[in-house]
Formats: sequence, C-alpha cells, structure tokens
Amino acid sequence: MPASQHSVFKQPANLEVPIWRYMDFQKFSNLIETGGLYFARADKLGDEYEGSMPVNQRFEEEHAEPNFQDKDGNPIEMPVEVKEQFSRVPKYLNPSVRRMNVKSTFVSCWHSAQDENAGMWGRYTKTNESVCIKSRYNILRQLLPHEAHIGRVQYIDFDKDLFPSKDFLEPFVHKRRFFEDEREIRAVIPFSNARKCKRWKSGEGYCVPVDLNKMIETIYLHPRSSETFVNMVEELVGDKGLEALILKSRMGKPPIH
Repeated sequence: MPASQHSVFKQPANLEVPIWRYMDFQKFSNLIETGGLYFARADKLGDEYEGSMPVNQRFEEEHAEPNFQDKDGNPIEMPVEVKEQFSRVPKYLNPSVRRMNVKSTFVSCWHSAQDENAGMWGRYTKTNESVCIKSRYNILRQLLPHEAHIGRVQYIDFDKDLFPSKDFLEPFVHKRRFFEDEREIRAVIPFSNARKCKRWKSGEGYCVPVDLNKMIETIYLHPRSSETFVNMVEELVGDKGLEALILKSRMGKPPIH
C-alpha cells in the first residue's frame, strides 16, 4: 500500500526523479540484512530546528484561534473538552506538545538529483567504506506503508517567513535555507500513525519493511573505496539475493591530462 497523500507534502514536478541515500557501511548492512528502511526520530537528525517554527509564526499563533484540520486541509469539529484544553494556551499547539511531537515523529531523508553529489558524500559518510543507494521517488512512494507521507522539503527564512498552514506536520517539511543544497525528499511517519505502522525498534528510531529489490536501483560505492570493500558489498548483496547493480562512484575515475 503506498504512502498516503497529505496536503503539506508537496510532490516533485517529476515523480520519477532519482533519489539518493548516502550512508556508512554499518547502516547499509543493517538495511540489507533486515530489509527495513530506517526512520530516525526527528530530534536525532542533527538539526536543532527540527520540529520548530519560524520566529513570526509564534507571534501570529499567539493571537489566533485553534484551527484543527484533517490531512486534506479541511476543518475538523473537535469535541468541546479538546477545545477547552487548547483554549488555555495561546497557540494551536503548546510548547510541551511540540517537544513531544518532535520526539514522536520519524523521518527518512533522501537527496533528489540526477547524479551523485560530492557534498552529500562528504556530509553523510565518514569513511571510504560507505555507499549510496539510488532509487526513484515514485517507487519509494509506492513501497512505503500507508501510515507514512512523502514529499519535498521546502526551504524558508525562519526569521521572516511563515508556514503556509497551521498543520502540525508543517515543521517537518520545512527547513532553513542554509540546507537548500540538500534538495531533500522526506518520508515521515507522524506520531499519530506510528503505532499503526508495521515496524520494529532500531536504536532511537524504527525500521519499516520494504521490498529492497524494488527500492534499490543501483548501489554506488565510495569514490575511494578499496577492492576489499567492493568484494564485501558484493558478497553481502549476493547472499541476500538482491539484483541491484553495484558500481563504484564515477567520481573516483582518474582524470585524463
């Protein structure tokens, strides 16, 4: 069952755009061995702004009435007791709820591009024993559970801009413009869906089962990976019966002078 649609998750213009996930060998090995795509807890992604809101958003919401919406952006009539609870705080979600939200929302991050990216190799891998798996947006969307949502991350100025809606998932599809080069595609399992989703605990996140033969189009090895590492990856992939093409990064090709 594919990921469900949600109004805050904007779709790429090209649904077949290649998407890339860079990782060290330990994470890759865990993916191959378990067949589970890792979703990190949002507060463990390394950006303290995850789950936060722009400066001006707080001022606007302090002067706004609570606004409850469904996943399509339609108003929801909430029970009286819920309205009373939210009327006691001057925002549609109070800070304690926001902090709980960021610790209860799980995220899988991908880079969208037509080719490999030197910056992503440097940012998301630590050693030469690293890989990058290539998939496509529409394929990943079809393989994700219905409890997940997927779409483009939007980059804004947190000192000037506002979220376009008051949906509680807006903080997880917006990042500061400093990260714009990541061109991130993000799959999210919100806290309200996490318990319904087939998954298993992995560290401080969850793994969700996916069909790796369908998800992985190509496995690229680090530009400076050794032949020993190439053989290790080929053996691991072969033992699991995966059909993905394994290539050494073209960035490692020697120049012609």
